[in-house]
Amino acid sequence: MMSELEVDIAILGAPFDTGISYKPGSRFGPDAIRQGTRKYSAVFSPYKEGFNPWNSWAKIVDCGNVTMTPVDNRVALDQLTGRKGKYPRFLALGGDHTVTYSGIRAAFEKYGKVSVLHFDAHLDTVDPYYMNPNVTDYAALNHGTYLYWAHRKGWTAENNSHAGLRGWYEDRGDPTRDYTESKFSKIMARDIDKIDGIIEKIKKQLGDCPVYISFDIDAS
Repeated sequence: MMSELEVDIAILGAPFDTGISYKPGSRFGPDAIRQGTRKYSAVFSPYKEGFNPWNSWAKIVDCGNVTMTPVDNRVALDQLTGRKGKYPRFLALGGDHTVTYSGIRAAFEKYGKVSVLHFDAHLDTVDPYYMNPNVTDYAALNHGTYLYWAHRKGWTAENNSHAGLRGWYEDRGDPTRDYTESKFSKIMARDIDKIDGIIEKIKKQLGDCPVYISFDIDAS
């Protein structure tokens, strides 16, 4: 096992999908991503001509999948936090989006409060008790509520951003409202096509805080 000082960026698989409300199976995502990237090489690059993704400043090591129990979500997320916290920077391969909870926690423990840049079709700052008043406290942490809890635990800064939204809102009449007070600005998917300088807008919103970036496949 390589020590923390020998790794600039660790790749960690998070084979977890018991925080999702529909369509399980994303626990197989980490291995599927690895399989799909086997065609990349220094000769063929999907990015740009002359760019070699394997010859850069960083020593990147795939550290395999984290062992996560399938029978207790809270224990599984603690297991993931423990592994992520060993590395200065990490790229986590999900898994359902609940695994972001562990990533933000690990980043907070290392850097303090982080700004979150969240690419997703849905908010994931949902108040679980608004959606379902009868939900148990244990089940209230899931793939749609992890940002709600991360903010309330004090792990996130006050300048976060959702980008690519096209799904559920707290208020369909006013999608910009933030009833959960999670301090996220909102950029709708339909706005991305017409707003000039969107990258600069996001950078200005995030400021100079350490940034945690989370990407959901349905924002692509």
